[in-house]
Amino acid sequence: MRKKIILMGFLFVALVVSCDNHVHIWDDGVVTNEPTCTEIGTKTFTCTECGATKNTDIPANGHSYNDGVITDDPTCTEKGTKTFTCSACGDSYDIDIPANGHSYNDGVITANPTCTEKGTKTFTCSACGDSYDTDIPANGHSYNDGVITDEPTCTEKGTKTFTCSVCGDSYDTDIPANGHSFVGITCENCGEHSVPVSEVGTQYTTTDGLLLTLNSLTHTIQNGYNKYSINYTESNNTEGSIIGPGNFKIIYMENGVFDSSFQTGAFNNFYYGDTRTRSYTWTLTSTQTIVCVEYLPNSLSSEYIFSDTPTDALLNWTL
Repeated sequence: MRKKIILMGFLFVALVVSCDNHVHIWDDGVVTNEPTCTEIGTKTFTCTECGATKNTDIPANGHSYNDGVITDDPTCTEKGTKTFTCSACGDSYDIDIPANGHSYNDGVITANPTCTEKGTKTFTCSACGDSYDTDIPANGHSYNDGVITDEPTCTEKGTKTFTCSVCGDSYDTDIPANGHSFVGITCENCGEHSVPVSEVGTQYTTTDGLLLTLNSLTHTIQNGYNKYSINYTESNNTEGSIIGPGNFKIIYMENGVFDSSFQTGAFNNFYYGDTRTRSYTWTLTSTQTIVCVEYLPNSLSSEYIFSDTPTDALLNWTL
């Protein structure tokens, strides 16, 4: 028991400080200068025996910042500010809030495109009203399949007009001429002849010098056959001349092939002042179609006697 008392006394002596042969006994201390966020504070200890004091530092508290308050809202293009404030001392600091960027809509057509002109689509920011435009390509024309505005003929080209159903613009293209469609010497489309056609009732001078008039050319049907009859007048009015008689032939087509049949009979020469009027009839079958009646002068007999196609070197008549 005595040993324990001695030991406790030793410990008590160890907790006090000797000063001028006096050992201080310190109390628990009193905060005599509160610490702040940035400044240290002071704690003062007092000796319970003699009233002596000593000070110790109290660490600074540090700031107690809140979660921040937006003090300047960001815009689409400008950054904003967030301010953090210490609840203890009111100290604050700022951080940047990034700009929001624009919130553009899906765009509205503000200028419709046409066939040839581009249009405009405008995109607008719902936050600030800023906008930008993009081009809408021109639509291009919507041409129809074309309408024949000028029919072609056998010899003249026609016109086909293509018109845009949207704006009415149009362009033309040429339609080639049809070309003749001859049946014999006559075009079935326009009536033009492939060789010159003489007029019934008109007097012509043949290459031999005879005056020739085809007075009539008629067609009748008898017993299923086609009868083609001519009546003509020949005259020699050239004094001192003797002219050999000419000859008529009928040219026809059968199964798409030309053929001909001569006027038969014996005729005398024409002396100056002679005039003769004659008639002649050819008979053709239903499969034989007349092309023309042709006059062959005596002097050209050897050249054209075996020709079955019309020639512009001779006089030709057709129905």
